[in-house]
Amino acid sequence: MKRRIFSPLMKFLARKCESYRGYFPKIRFFIFHWRFESYGSRCGIESDVRFSGGTRIFLGERVTLRRGVLVSGAGKLTIGDRTTINEDVIISCTDRIEIGSDCMFAPRVYILDVDHKFSDRDVKISNQGYHSAPVKIGSDVWLGAYAVILKGVSIGDGAIVSAHSVVTKDVPPYAIVGGIPAKVIRYR
Repeated sequence: MKRRIFSPLMKFLARKCESYRGYFPKIRFFIFHWRFESYGSRCGIESDVRFSGGTRIFLGERVTLRRGVLVSGAGKLTIGDRTTINEDVIISCTDRIEIGSDCMFAPRVYILDVDHKFSDRDVKISNQGYHSAPVKIGSDVWLGAYAVILKGVSIGDGAIVSAHSVVTKDVPPYAIVGGIPAKVIRYR
């Protein structure tokens, strides 16, 4: 008997909690908005998003950073309108990373604009410093899960990078690339 009495109450509470859940990323963004140089309206940050270093971040309209995203470095990161950065994506920005509008990043994508120097055998790699080169990702780009985008790469508008790919060279617009290193499979 008690089960029937509390069942409608539990359903009501579950519906209320579900309806407010969509507001949490917006509230979290409001709390952390000081972290961004500029931002558009209706941006959202989910839980456990981390910022390490002094990266200057510029967000467009309706940008979403999902749970576990890490942004590190001291460069300039620009993210265009309506772009979604999914769970556990790591962006290491020492120089400059530009991400266009309407992009989709699958979970665990890794983007970096820096790499270690290692040319001198007489000096430990950890003491040789870094090379950095800007990364540019066009608009309407889809990066598959576990894709790695290395320094100096430019990805054209409308391109698709398949899962588990390592992009070491520029990707033409509307190309579908995959593999290690990523090569053009076909065009959209």
